[in-house]
Amino acid sequence: MSRVKQREDVFYRMLGQFGSELVKTSDLYLNVFDAYPAADDLIVRMHEQEHACDDCTYQMMVELAQSFITPFDREDIVALTRCLDDVADAMDNVAARLEIFHVNKMHPDAVRMAELTVQTVAQVKQMLDCLPDFKKDKHVVEVCKKISDLEDQGDEVYHSALSTLYEEDVNPLHALKWTKLFDKMEDALDSCKEAGNVVLGVVIKNA
Repeated sequence: MSRVKQREDVFYRMLGQFGSELVKTSDLYLNVFDAYPAADDLIVRMHEQEHACDDCTYQMMVELAQSFITPFDREDIVALTRCLDDVADAMDNVAARLEIFHVNKMHPDAVRMAELTVQTVAQVKQMLDCLPDFKKDKHVVEVCKKISDLEDQGDEVYHSALSTLYEEDVNPLHALKWTKLFDKMEDALDSCKEAGNVVLGVVIKNA
């Protein structure tokens, strides 16, 4: 194996590991929604898992600083890594805010958005696993499209949830809490889509 290939493989392995940590995070995320309000331990574990994703970001930045050879443009690696970190941050923030806002009853649309997030993160992991062969195998483009389609489904649930929230005769504080929660849940899906857009840009630039 050439030295160049070895150096490129380091980045692909790190991105693959990041993807694995995101899958673990999204699984916990959905468990929080399924178990809530009996989810204190799961929320703690979510925060710990978010730290594991922070470690992936840190290690990637260190590797970039020490490497002259990268598999694609440095700015794209940085942008992709930040998008992945944003996904983890958003999920952790949602879980934490459930407690901070003293939510006492789970919203069914929130569970649906969490389910979509798990599906979308699974596609992000697949996208990252496809990256080593992106110049020869364009399957990564199909996966990016699936990510975008899932994010679009999330948009529909998000808008429907907000519409229903403000149509109902509810306490304004209740509406405000769930608006902020839904906004942050949408951030997680948006960051997945943005990661897909970065990868699509990489494919286009290297076509």
